[in-house]
Amino acid sequence: MPGKTYSTEALVLRKVNLGESDLIVRMMDEGGRLLEGVAKGARRPQGSLSGRIELFNRIRVHCASGRNLDVVKEAALLRAGERLHADPAYTSAAACVAEFAGRTIQPDLEVPRYFHLADAAFAALDAADAGRLPAIVAAYVFKASAMIGMRPSFARCVLCGEACTPQGRSRVALADGGFVCEGCAGAVESTLSDANLLLWADALLMATFDDLLDERHGEAPGADLLHLAAQWSLAQADVRLKPAGPLAAYLSLL
Repeated sequence: MPGKTYSTEALVLRKVNLGESDLIVRMMDEGGRLLEGVAKGARRPQGSLSGRIELFNRIRVHCASGRNLDVVKEAALLRAGERLHADPAYTSAAACVAEFAGRTIQPDLEVPRYFHLADAAFAALDAADAGRLPAIVAAYVFKASAMIGMRPSFARCVLCGEACTPQGRSRVALADGGFVCEGCAGAVESTLSDANLLLWADALLMATFDDLLDERHGEAPGADLLHLAAQWSLAQADVRLKPAGPLAAYLSLL
């Protein structure tokens, strides 16, 4: 008996080849939930799904519910980032967003803002100069963390609330939530970090992606922010941002 059919917008986060022409697709639906399905014939050049179910695309899908995986019947392309598919640095940056999003969404937890945040991050990456890619990735990781209950605190001590001053070196305890002052450093395991970097990271939580694209706002310490975001992702969400390494390598060649 055919399963129940439904339609939703979705972001393509991961694809796995199945057989000769099919795909297993991991997506985030418009409610911010995990959606996994089989896209039959999606790898056939002349198939009706070809060119639509590509990584980082925003699509509208029509699916039928299945016992284990749903079946993607139709797909319409709503947004495709050309540079996200064509340039290795941009692909790596978008893959960082897709990895964090794909590992932190759940099938039954509805967070519509999570969908719009990831979609905005993909759009910002596609529009950005290469030097701004790390800051956009870091901003996404910190903002997404805040949405799912793991908000970092880089401007104030996570234990006592003392403000971080922008001079010299400060301590950070990522597993405990961020910056720790000298008075509290003995209570948790921490490492030294540049205080200005921590304040930049805190500013990313309030900045919009448009802010990060605007040259008038200055250029953030991209490589260091990317490294901090990757460390945060691992410590707080147990998500290893493997594409961050290639992104840093590509940008070092520019």
